[in-house]
Amino acid sequence: MWRWTIKHDSLRLRLLLAIVAGVTGISATAMTLDYFREYRLGLERIVVSLDEQAGALQEAHRLITDPSQFMHYVHRFCATMDHRISPGHHIMILGPDGEILARSRQYSNQPLEQAMLSMSGNRALMTLDRHSVACVRRSSPDGYTYLLAQYLDHEQAALRTQLVWRLVFVLLLTLDRKSVV
Repeated sequence: MWRWTIKHDSLRLRLLLAIVAGVTGISATAMTLDYFREYRLGLERIVVSLDEQAGALQEAHRLITDPSQFMHYVHRFCATMDHRISPGHHIMILGPDGEILARSRQYSNQPLEQAMLSMSGNRALMTLDRHSVACVRRSSPDGYTYLLAQYLDHEQAALRTQLVWRLVFVLLLTLDRKSVV
């Protein structure tokens, strides 16, 4: 029975290392680019969803004129945002003079509210205490402002898990190729 061995300075070993390095490098680059593309698409999906929710709140505010009933509606609206569907949701509605008319009870905290109030533009991506937050502002013609925010930790964790599994797959594939050669 003869054994197949690889000498340390052989052409076969050098070709094997070149192939493994090439496959690993190309795969790592592709995975990184895919991660950032998926993150951008996920962020855009979340921002569009927040904008649609702001529109729904604006329409509900137009229909529900009693302030206490509207505040109750905002609490219920935010409570229906299940943590598996939309984790880390926060809602604030400002009156024409800037006072806070309603806010959600879920996930409320002072730094997030300050960041939401001070954001410039209609969309923002902020970092608070090492957490990424997407934020949307929508103003109505009658002077009301609807601010919605969502933490992105859930989205980032899912993408990181996917990246790790792809890396494990590439490493296993590389090791399999190494055993064939």
